[in-house]
Parts: sequence; structure tokens; C-alpha cells
Amino acid sequence: MSTLSDAARAANVPIESVRRWLVDKALPLWLTTGVDWTSGGFEESLTLAGERIPGQNKRVRVQARQIYTASHTAVLGLHPDALAAARHGYDFLTRHGWNPEGGWVNLLSATGEVRDARRDTYDHAFVLLALSWYYRASRDAGVLAWIERTVSSLDAVLSDGTGAYLESSPPQQPRRQNPHMHCFEAMLAAFEATGDSDYARRAERLYNLLRERFFDPAKGALREFYGDDWLPLAGPEGRVVEPGHHCEWVWLLDKFERAISLDTSTIRRALLDFAMMHGRHSGSRLLVDQVDVDGKQLQTSQRLWPQTEAIKALLTRIERGDMSAWPDVSTFAHGLLDRFLAVEPVGIWHDHFGADGKLLNSFVPASSLYHLFVSFSELLRVVPARSTG
Repeated sequence: MSTLSDAARAANVPIESVRRWLVDKALPLWLTTGVDWTSGGFEESLTLAGERIPGQNKRVRVQARQIYTASHTAVLGLHPDALAAARHGYDFLTRHGWNPEGGWVNLLSATGEVRDARRDTYDHAFVLLALSWYYRASRDAGVLAWIERTVSSLDAVLSDGTGAYLESSPPQQPRRQNPHMHCFEAMLAAFEATGDSDYARRAERLYNLLRERFFDPAKGALREFYGDDWLPLAGPEGRVVEPGHHCEWVWLLDKFERAISLDTSTIRRALLDFAMMHGRHSGSRLLVDQVDVDGKQLQTSQRLWPQTEAIKALLTRIERGDMSAWPDVSTFAHGLLDRFLAVEPVGIWHDHFGADGKLLNSFVPASSLYHLFVSFSELLRVVPARSTG
């Protein structure tokens, strides 16, 4: 650990600042103001002043992300009220979010009425992730039934019969790799929470879909959009690559390899090399939103979440012995703190900047806390902060 700590601090990685922002400021804010203690569940977003916005609809995927974050916070012991907040969100979700025909609905009102009953694969992935971590935090045996019910609904309502999933029920186009990546994440979480090897087998099937369909070995890139035949769409849309998703897959593949003992190193290396070579803005050195499969930058706007995923991906290289990744971790961590998180009150963020550098979001989306929490908690796991106050 001393070697990792020394290398991190030699590269000026802001470990103590990360801890203060996450543990002292962000989690206390989002586990109080960010919880709708009156109507149930979590707030969809806050104002740029860190205040509640009355009457917002609540996306099921955001409720799930916040349940996950609160649950993982409780497991790590980072906030005394985290488990109560997770339970509050779990109760709201299970009371209002289940479609009587099977599966989770897409959108609820502020008080839990169904606004959109569509079943969506991306939503189900995050519900499964949330349930898996809430079970780890609470050890409530009743959660296991919801985990099984969620996976059964993926099979019954959203499976396309080939081992992949539809976008939603009713189906939508185009087909995307992204919901499958999050299903992969969720199956790994379910396996780690329960020890049930069925979830490991499901994760392996999704890995094979990445290997056989999503990953382009000739380009070293991961395409985003597909037709029903799982071939890339014709035209520009079929060439779109998101560097942030490259990084997200790298971290998940590293977890998968450690859990399942399958070698994913070739794909991991290619995806991260592509993202670092082609996905970085020439000025800030942060990740841009989109490039094409040949590395040409298409959208040089910058969201918060890809920067968090870059830190996670780079940490996998460091934990496998490559200390040369620390300077890049430092760049992304400082970029987050200095550009996206340098906001009052401390604990909220600016989420999206345009190519001209202007802020594009007029509110603070709760959905981004998931990305920040995982990234910063991973950094603190690898190199714990010295500061305790």
C-alpha cells in the first residue's frame, strides 16, 4: 500500500480532496436534501444552488442508482444514515415501481403514481444492481425474492431469445450496447451478493456478446448502435464510439476477470488505449463525449461521468502493476474537482459543458452521484486518504 500511496502522491493525485468532497460534503447532502422523506424515494435532481425541486417525476433508474449508492455507502461505513436512506428508497421502489404484468416501470410521479409503465432493460439493470447492494447492506432475506423476480422479468419480458435483451417492451430502435454493459455490471453484483453461479453464467453470456458483437478488434473500439441483427447501423450512427463507455467496460471486465478467472486483458488493453489516444480533449486532456471508430472526434462537449470512468479504468492498470497510469489519474481527478465539482454548496456539480466551454445543464442530476461515488470510493480503496476530518 505504501508503494501505491507514494506513487499517487508523487503524481499529485488529490486523495484528501477527493475524500473531503465525497465523505464530508456530497454524501451528507444527498442523503439528506437528496432524499424525499415526505413523498418517498429520492429526489430526481437538485437546483444549481443545491435545493429541492418540488413535484419532480422520478425515473426508476435514478431511484435504483441512489439506492445502490446509499447501500454501498452503508457497506463501507461512510455515513451513519446511509442504510436508513437505502431502506427508504427500497420501500418506495418496491411499493410503486413493479408493473403488474411483470417487470419494473420506467417513470413515477413524485408520490409514486405510474407515469410510464414501459419496461426498459437499462432500468432493470440498475434495479438489479441496487437490490444486490441493498441485500449486502441489509441482509434482508426478502430482497432475494425481488432479485429473482427482476431477473425473471428480464427473461420473460425483455429477452430477445439470443442471450441479448431488447431495449424495452414495447421494443425500440436502435439496439445499444449500453444496457447490456449495465446488465453485465448487475449480474456481477448479484453473483457477488448471493454467490449464486447462475448470475456468473449470465455475466459470461454478456461478456461473449461484447466479444462477438460489440467490440471491433480491427479498430480496437466499441461501437454504440446496432440493428436487430447486431450489426452496426449503416451510416454515421453506426460509427459512433463513446470513450466513457470504453473506460466503464474496462473496469467491469477487470472485476469480471477477478471473479470468473477468464482472461479479458486483450480487450481491456485495446479499449483503454483507444480511449486515451483518441478520446481526450487537446486542451483539458479530459474525455470528450463522442468519437468515431477511426478516432475522429465528433462531439468535443464534455460530461462529468466519462471522467469518473477514466479514473476507474486507469486504477485497474495500477492495481495490476502499471504505476505509469498515476499521472493520468491525477489529471482526471483534478479535472473533476477543479471544473465539474468546484461549485457552491460543495457536494453538487456541473454536469455537462459544451464544446465552447459553456455549462449546458440548468440543474444537478442525481443520476451522476452513482458515477462519482464509484470512482472516488475506488480511488480511496486503492489509496486511502490520510485525513480524517
